Amino acid sequence: MRHTRFLLIFLSVIFTTCFLPSCEILQQASEISRLKNCDFEFEGLDSVTLAGVRFSNEFNPLQMTSTQMLQLTSAVMKKNLPADFQVLFTVKNPNAKAAALTKMDYIVMFDGVELLNGSTGQALRIPPNGQAILRVPLHTEVFKALSGQASASVNRLVNKITGVNNEPLELLVKVKPYLNAGGQSMAYPGFLEYSKKL
Repeated sequence: MRHTRFLLIFLSVIFTTCFLPSCEILQQASEISRLKNCDFEFEGLDSVTLAGVRFSNEFNPLQMTSTQMLQLTSAVMKKNLPADFQVLFTVKNPNAKAAALTKMDYIVMFDGVELLNGSTGQALRIPPNGQAILRVPLHTEVFKALSGQASASVNRLVNKITGVNNEPLELLVKVKPYLNAGGQSMAYPGFLEYSKKL
């Protein structure tokens, strides 16, 4: 009797420590795989900061303080203009089940040239047949981003946005989501890719 009771307790401990986390991992893997079917729509920028000067949506250059102007001028003269901002996407999930991620690495490319990369630890859950806002924090140094091959891609992008050139551009966003298993992050094998002709 004692032996059977001990065996049942031992088996229940093994089950809860081994099998339940693997079920959770399988659920997370399923939720991540559903991201492939989601649509990512660009909504805009938020929390824009250049060289430590914060710009609001209602930014008016005439309202800048002399300190802010000096700060920006100094950064431009030194050719060191750090930019921090958040890119906002609406993520639409057409699936009958939720899509989710706990963390991700990303790479943003225009016409095959990498312009930005980074990571975000923001967990995101998109309900079935629903949508959610994804905030992707970006950091770049403007002069570095505008040098070399990236310069030509940025110029083509600006020309496209301003209507100077109607030549199609390819936007490619690579996303590497992570699973959370027992408090450890595990990278999804490879990247999920979202491409769009602009």
